[in-house]
Amino acid sequence: MPLLLFILILFCLIASFLIPWWRTDAIKKELEEENRLLNEEKGKFQNDVLQQKLAIEELRRQAERDIVELKKKSRSIESDIKKLEAERKNLENLNSVIKRCIQGYGNEYMEPISVIYDELISKYGYTQAAKNLKDIKSLLKGMRKKGRAVSFLADSISASEEDLTKILLLSMDSLCSLYLSEVKVSNVGILQQKVRDAAVLIEGAFKNRVKFTQEYIDTRIKEISLMSAMEYAKELDREQQRIIKEKIREEQKVQREIEKALREAEAKERALQRQIDIAKAKELEAGENEEKRRVLEIKIEELEKQLQLARDSGQRALSMAQQTKRGYVYIISNEGSFGPGVFKIGMTRRLEPLDRVRELGDASVPFSFDVHAMIYSEDAPKLETTLHRHFLMDQVNKVNYRKEFFRTDLHSIKEVVDGFGLECHWTETAKAKEYRETLAIEKTIAHNPVAREAWKKRQLVLDSPLSHFKEWNEVENT
Repeated sequence: MPLLLFILILFCLIASFLIPWWRTDAIKKELEEENRLLNEEKGKFQNDVLQQKLAIEELRRQAERDIVELKKKSRSIESDIKKLEAERKNLENLNSVIKRCIQGYGNEYMEPISVIYDELISKYGYTQAAKNLKDIKSLLKGMRKKGRAVSFLADSISASEEDLTKILLLSMDSLCSLYLSEVKVSNVGILQQKVRDAAVLIEGAFKNRVKFTQEYIDTRIKEISLMSAMEYAKELDREQQRIIKEKIREEQKVQREIEKALREAEAKERALQRQIDIAKAKELEAGENEEKRRVLEIKIEELEKQLQLARDSGQRALSMAQQTKRGYVYIISNEGSFGPGVFKIGMTRRLEPLDRVRELGDASVPFSFDVHAMIYSEDAPKLETTLHRHFLMDQVNKVNYRKEFFRTDLHSIKEVVDGFGLECHWTETAKAKEYRETLAIEKTIAHNPVAREAWKKRQLVLDSPLSHFKEWNEVENT
């Protein structure tokens, strides 16, 4: 039994040594197999990774190609958008031009020709301005020859550049020649806009494949400006001639008035002197008759007073003829024609200055003038010029400085005149009689049919006005 136990124990000991050795070899074989499998998987994985990298690289290259293509398409789209935007602007511009051509230009494009005149004529002189106009024509001719008048859009020309240029410039030259023939002082801005519009219309006719250069358009506009300035200079010259002729006529009237006054004064002096001589002779014949002599003395005294007045009148007329600066400065208004707060400051050398005021209100204005002051001055031109310069910024007409109307108040004018120490009577309230009567008539005939018919008859039937005045008065009384 102990031996069996010993053998069993020994067998267990031997088995304990043999079993691990056998198991280790099996595990080693398993590990080798697993390692082989792992290497195979690793190879597959590395191959898959390589394939993925290649695929990713291909995708990256494709993405770059797509990006480049998209950028090209984007640039193409942007170019198309710009073309469409330019076409839209061209169509809008063309639409505006067509509207202006149909509806007219109105006052929107009016330009102050006096400003152009100051910049061009006053700066260079009339002769130099005319030379500049000739230079512009030479410049335009050179621009046509050198191809600086027209620009072309690439890849959109159906005819030769030379033929298109000739057609384009021939059309523009014809229109500009027409505009130059229409130049007036008042339409310079309108004609300049017409030049721009003509360029748009002609370009539109060629579907904007060709365009005028900005230099060419600017030169054409300057040509209009110079021509307008020349016309303005001519108008100023005509206005100056008109003023000179008017002054000559006025001076002739003054001279005729003076000559008439002198003749009348001399005739009156002679007549009065004859009467005095006759009265004195009768006084001598009266002898001792005191009553008769007293009556004759009184008559002689009265005649001598009249004679002195006649001599004073003649002396005054002679003084006016000799002293050409003596005269009257008048302050007048015409509320019905020009509204309140507008005064004319003028001068006259007439012996009867109110005659000049009546002439001003005869036919040129619908109502007569009211006289606020008639100021006698030893140097009337100086006084008039001083007043004009003082109220320079109040000129109603800021284009023609020779117009003598000023928008101000009578008190301001009176202050300046008082500064000269001149005495005169002032009438501050404008009667405006005809104007106020007209307002009253308008009010009456607007609400009274009978009065309206009576007024119409009075105005229309001119062969028997008195009967209609009677009828009108009867209507007013009712």
